[in-house]
Amino acid sequence: MILYRDQRERQANHVAVRAGPHAHTIKAMRGWSLRIFRIFGVDVRMHPLMVLVLFFSLVFAKLADGFATRGFGLWVLMLLAIAVREIGRGFAAAWCGMQMQSLIILPTGGIATYGLREDRQRRHDLLMALSGPLANFFIGICTAMLLLAVSPSLRLFDRPYITSGHLIRALMWTQIFLGGIHMIPAVPLDAGVLLRRNFMRLRGAARGARAAAGISQMTGIFISIAGIAFQNIWTMAIGASIVIGWQTVALEDTSGDEAVDSVRMRDVMLSNFTTLGASDTLEEALNASIHSLQDIFPVTRGPLLVGSVSRQALSDALLTGGNSYVQGVMTRSLHVASADDPVVSTLRKLSTEGTQMLPVVEGGRVVGIVTPQNLSMSMGLLGRTRRLRQRLGEDAAGE
Repeated sequence: MILYRDQRERQANHVAVRAGPHAHTIKAMRGWSLRIFRIFGVDVRMHPLMVLVLFFSLVFAKLADGFATRGFGLWVLMLLAIAVREIGRGFAAAWCGMQMQSLIILPTGGIATYGLREDRQRRHDLLMALSGPLANFFIGICTAMLLLAVSPSLRLFDRPYITSGHLIRALMWTQIFLGGIHMIPAVPLDAGVLLRRNFMRLRGAARGARAAAGISQMTGIFISIAGIAFQNIWTMAIGASIVIGWQTVALEDTSGDEAVDSVRMRDVMLSNFTTLGASDTLEEALNASIHSLQDIFPVTRGPLLVGSVSRQALSDALLTGGNSYVQGVMTRSLHVASADDPVVSTLRKLSTEGTQMLPVVEGGRVVGIVTPQNLSMSMGLLGRTRRLRQRLGEDAAGE
């Protein structure tokens, strides 16, 4: 999605469009996660599965080696592998012009949301999918070379590869294992996210998501069984993470049907709406809002969309700070949609971030807006109209 094809870089300085490959999954998992810290504006959380992995690592290490601390050491090595993966993805995201907003740590690695435009996100799907595994493989190979150079007698290829009884060996294999596991095409693994997007692009959002969810379901169950068979806590937890990931994504994406895939934003948007100018005074903007049913207004500077502002924000700013300008109180970070975007993607944006107004653009101009209320009403009317047309067609065929 491109807001202004001839002014892309200029627009980037004014509007930050939030999106991310896991935005809906992040929202669903946030309530289950434990907040660890916030650094450089990134909210870092840990899923309870990681705490469960720590507990079983301590128990298994105590039973096998007599030292629970070795289990903690193994858990730290898992976190180290996850950190290497996320650092690699962070460098790739920075190169793509994406800014990380939140991160949830799972046994499979981190699930992050980024600030980016959707067209840029699609162009860099492959890079983002490969950056994490390649970082793990690189560090794993470098670690092996360093260990063998220091001590050639180390038995790095003896089994089990990842065990609390041999943390030096596990230092290498945790990296290799995490990189390799993300080559499996199952959500929320990197290859699975890439496969799911391709399925949705080729088969439509609903059918593609269901197909990817089916593959993820079987893969997650198989990996969990393998973890139990080999008594590997991390493998079992990864299988559980896959099951949780595909269920969350499937719940979001299968809420519609194939008919919804063909509905575009131009079919349901409000074409009669009010915009405010960034250079308008608060009094002028508030007077203009009186004659509109909108609660939130797109703010423009010439033809350029630069933000949004609510009626309440205008009123509060006028009461507390006097008559200033709209640009001083508007929100500069907002979602946008293209007139040709499918409604499915818009539903996801509205549900994951709680967006109350979504401007719709075409050819560099705001041509409509969408609110949760009008979208729900429009989709209901559109569905009834389609069912009526289908019934009339069946009656005509019967005659």
